[in-house]
Amino acid sequence: MSCAYMRLNHFYVAVQACDEIIRMTDLSAESFFRRSQARTYNLKSNYSELELAETDIRTAIEKKPEEKKYKNHLEILMKRKEEKLEEDKKFVREMAEYARRSLELKKQKEITVNATLLEMPREVKIMRTIKEKYADCMEFFRDTDDNKQVLLTVEEFNKFSKTSYQKMMRYYNFNPANIEPQLLEALPEETRELLSDEAIVQEINSLKVKEALMLFGEGFINFDLFKYATELVFKEEKKRKKALEKKQKDMAGLKEKTPSTSYGKMAVYGFVVSILMYVLWNWMMHKFFWRDREENMFGRKPGF
Repeated sequence: MSCAYMRLNHFYVAVQACDEIIRMTDLSAESFFRRSQARTYNLKSNYSELELAETDIRTAIEKKPEEKKYKNHLEILMKRKEEKLEEDKKFVREMAEYARRSLELKKQKEITVNATLLEMPREVKIMRTIKEKYADCMEFFRDTDDNKQVLLTVEEFNKFSKTSYQKMMRYYNFNPANIEPQLLEALPEETRELLSDEAIVQEINSLKVKEALMLFGEGFINFDLFKYATELVFKEEKKRKKALEKKQKDMAGLKEKTPSTSYGKMAVYGFVVSILMYVLWNWMMHKFFWRDREENMFGRKPGF
């Protein structure tokens, strides 16, 4: 089952399938091997996930040391780890240096730095929606046993993912304040110093969005899916805008009604309190003041 998920590029689901098999029986070397494969071939795996993949394949080798495909996979994985570390180091180093130069340029031009991102850019929403629709298409064709369309969809999705989506999302998802410890340790001292500067971190957060949006549409995008995803995003934005306007309108109406309503309630409360005070005052006068006068005048207590 994990192999089928990997062919559909559902690597995280493949890992979950292997997790379930390993949970039921820890004797399956093949399950550790397949889980290692799922993490290795997932291009979105970070360095920590690749280390988990190494742990899995070494466990599989311990269980079946004579299996050649396990050892071959370990070699592939170690090369992938090395390439991933170098790739991430280069990316972080370039982003930190880019931010430093950008800040210097802004200071020269006296431009105010404002890296606050309030909402996900529309282009990123569209790309994420396209990715989700590819997954829906693959699930649909798989459920209808249309293997030809499944393979065509997987091939097209791989092209879209490698040329557009992954490059764009790598910039957008990069968090300079949360870099993996192994990667941070491997970075040059100069880069680590830049990343410790709050201004540099803010500038990176601004630049990464800019770079991600520049990659929008550069690679392969299925026009029909792009059109459909764009319509969905605009529809969602329109729905949110309508809900926000309704909320603001309701709040404005509430503010207009509040003064008159408050004055009316205050008048009622004042009237009720006045009556209660009047009753209480009469009772106290009758209870204490008039009783004393009656005792003095008639030499007896009142009949209450």
